[in-house]
Amino acid sequence: MPPSRFPRRLIIVLAVAAAVLAVLVGVGLYGLLLAPRSAPTTASDVPHETPGPAPAIPTPTDTIPSLPGIPSTADAEGFVRAVAESLFAWDTASDYEPTDYAQGAHR
Repeated sequence: MPPSRFPRRLIIVLAVAAAVLAVLVGVGLYGLLLAPRSAPTTASDVPHETPGPAPAIPTPTDTIPSLPGIPSTADAEGFVRAVAESLFAWDTASDYEPTDYAQGAHR
């Protein structure tokens, strides 16, 4: 038998790569074709709102609920316990966002 021009492994790798590419292109086209279509908005479709009173901006005298803090301590184990308790007691249904907790760490 004469030696083939391309090694067998190269042909297999190229065939697998072509199959993966075909699957990815197929999934992409499928997603584009079945994506929800949004109707183009015109100026007449946009509701015109009359400006109302500006929302109240909280002042320092207003009572703004604060996040529960983690006590400072030199005891490493006590600090870790306080952090763990605050994580497990975190009420995700509260009005606080994760960014509120992240900003509270810098105070």
